[in-house]
Amino acid sequence: MPRHCLGLILTQKFNMTFKYTGELLGVDHATIIHGCKNTVNFMSLGESDYTNAMVDWRLIFDENHIDISNELDARQRIKARIVNIITDAIIDRVIKVEEREIIIKEVLETMCPSPEDTEAISLY
Repeated sequence: MPRHCLGLILTQKFNMTFKYTGELLGVDHATIIHGCKNTVNFMSLGESDYTNAMVDWRLIFDENHIDISNELDARQRIKARIVNIITDAIIDRVIKVEEREIIIKEVLETMCPSPEDTEAISLY
């Protein structure tokens, strides 16, 4: 339970990818996804073991002066996730640093009605 709760904190509050969180905790990304879902489900049911584990993590973060109270809006969370995914891909050598702009443009092109709309979007 404590590891499930920490996985939820790291992915939700620190916007870490499931893959990176799994590497930190010594498990695969599927285990992190499963643990996050369990934590959310059991916390919504008022399961005391999960609630106590979250309180314990809160105390640990507070004692070490790590602020986990900042809530990011949806746009900030999406941006942080995209940055983390691209960073993971660069670290894993799936893409090169030079390719990141091309990949972002390709994603935008699939979402924009016309190529002119994509050119109008400033990436920086």
